[in-house]
Amino acid sequence: MQPIIGVSPNFNEKGEYFLDHNYISGLKAHGVSAVILPYDVESIPNYLNMISGLLLSGGMDIQASYYGETPHEKADTPNLARDEFELAICREALKADMPILGICRGSQMINVALGGNLVQHHDNHYFEDDKSKYIHPITVRPESKLHKIIGSGEIDVNSVHHQCMGHKLGDGVSICAESPDGIPEAIEVASKKFVLGLQWHPELLDDVHNKAIFRAFAEACGG
Repeated sequence: MQPIIGVSPNFNEKGEYFLDHNYISGLKAHGVSAVILPYDVESIPNYLNMISGLLLSGGMDIQASYYGETPHEKADTPNLARDEFELAICREALKADMPILGICRGSQMINVALGGNLVQHHDNHYFEDDKSKYIHPITVRPESKLHKIIGSGEIDVNSVHHQCMGHKLGDGVSICAESPDGIPEAIEVASKKFVLGLQWHPELLDDVHNKAIFRAFAEACGG
């Protein structure tokens, strides 16, 4: 039986959960199944008993009050139900040392869940015209787990974000990749089995490096 990965979805004004199919196909390609997790805080213990790993997907900005700030004028209107649920399940998964892959917003949630903060707005990293287009290179730190996974010190990535890690990193969080203008592009928690946060969207990029990230996550989950 394949390991099951729990994936946090988006939620729209019509009351519908939704998720880009590339998250699911990216996992299935490496021998794990995926289930979408509704925003039910009371069900988190049951979810964690069912799944072998947690994928925190991309989406709207996290409400600034979770890291002690007031919202920036260019910040998204937060989804309070999603914020509450993801913060809770992320913290519980961290306590259990469950493998976690955070993508874009998901990487930011990992940092916030561990007590870090975010830069609420910066320019020149939000390009929505073609999310599968390589926008800029990143430099991967040689001592990092990410470097071991992809086997390279520099790769090109896409970029669909206007927020990023702040000056305060969460407990145990380290930056493992940066863009040429110094924006943190990936984080990891070295003390955990597998906790990796990526500011880009690897599920939309068809190359060996980003496939290696999904493969490493799947293997950490038992796939």
